Amino acid sequence: MALPTNQQVKRAMVDYARRQRPPIKVGPGLNAGSNKWGPAARTLAWRITRRVKDVKTTTRKTPELCRLVGFKVVPIIIEHDWKWNGSLGKRAGNPPFIVVHNQAGTGPPEAIHAYHKSLGWLGIAYHYVVRLDGSVHRGRPEWAMGGHTAHYGNTIGVMFEGNYDLRRTMPRPQREAGLALIADLKRRYKVPVRGHREMPLNYTSCPGKHFPLAAMKGV
Repeated sequence: MALPTNQQVKRAMVDYARRQRPPIKVGPGLNAGSNKWGPAARTLAWRITRRVKDVKTTTRKTPELCRLVGFKVVPIIIEHDWKWNGSLGKRAGNPPFIVVHNQAGTGPPEAIHAYHKSLGWLGIAYHYVVRLDGSVHRGRPEWAMGGHTAHYGNTIGVMFEGNYDLRRTMPRPQREAGLALIADLKRRYKVPVRGHREMPLNYTSCPGKHFPLAAMKGV
């Protein structure tokens, strides 16, 4: 993900801090004209993020902080030349939801595609796969019907590598990439996020009890 410069983020943090009620204190020594991310910038980042529920408190210039203070952060999507078991169906209109899943395991999107084909499906059922290392892979194109949520093929499906019934913490690269992807999808489609288990007639624990669902919904 390409992030704004330190200088741009510091200026945006100052504007954001002054708009809050009560205002967030901007300490001395920030020097918004400099591109250095020094102690004053780290302190202000911490003061800003600690006030917002479901935003991870940080002193770093993270994608989540950049989004919070007003920047659009879009992940780089890795494309694949998938071979499908037939023709993909086209969704009519916008998706009603973005549905998030966990893989309940680990492995590359190529393995998911091969497994889904072995079940007699068209191929990988999700529109996106977010790996533990933060890489984001395209599954089905966004215009296509998904195969990830029973009775809701017209939704956008985003799958996160890992079993979040067992894995208690999402790695920072995966969390930041996932939040950036979800934020971009929500901005473009103006639809809410749902966990797989929240969809009617889908009897599952997915995306897992430790999955940061509230953060994905709130981005």
